[in-house]
Amino acid sequence: MLCPTCGTEYEGGACPRGCQNFLLQEPQKKKRRSAWLLWLCLVFAGFVLGFLVGAYNVDNRQPYEGETSAERTYKYSCQILDIQTFTEKADRHVGTSYVFSGEVIEVLEPRDGWNTTVALRVQVTDGDKEGVLFATVECPTGAEPIVKGNTIHLYGTCKGTYEYQNDKGETVKLPKIDAVYYDLKK
Repeated sequence: MLCPTCGTEYEGGACPRGCQNFLLQEPQKKKRRSAWLLWLCLVFAGFVLGFLVGAYNVDNRQPYEGETSAERTYKYSCQILDIQTFTEKADRHVGTSYVFSGEVIEVLEPRDGWNTTVALRVQVTDGDKEGVLFATVECPTGAEPIVKGNTIHLYGTCKGTYEYQNDKGETVKLPKIDAVYYDLKK
């Protein structure tokens, strides 16, 4: 070969004098990308699309009567967790917001006239799994009273395992949730 820069004759891919002859060098082969990279990109795109569709649906759901957009947003941010896992590992979920539905089995009325916080024991059934949780609920003034037998949907923050003495003097341990919002069904 003849170097076009310095005129030196040589064999091989580069001039022995160090001239940079890009035109004479063999092009480098492109690295072939694996099929797994394509699949990874497709899965990622699916997650992004699912998130966008979910966010769109949350923002466009019609509110219930009297439900504010802040309440709707909070309710949709609550995670779903089966009652058995919640009961067994409540202390691992402290600070996380969850939604639970169940039947009110005991209502502990506020002892003083000005406090509107009500404590409840709620029987939650998830298919074949059952459990009881302890909940505190802030009842707005004039709200329908919560009574034994009501079906309640609780949206609130896990406070871990709660211990209290029942009427028989026994120590009871239940997972506790402080409800931020709730819905009642008779």
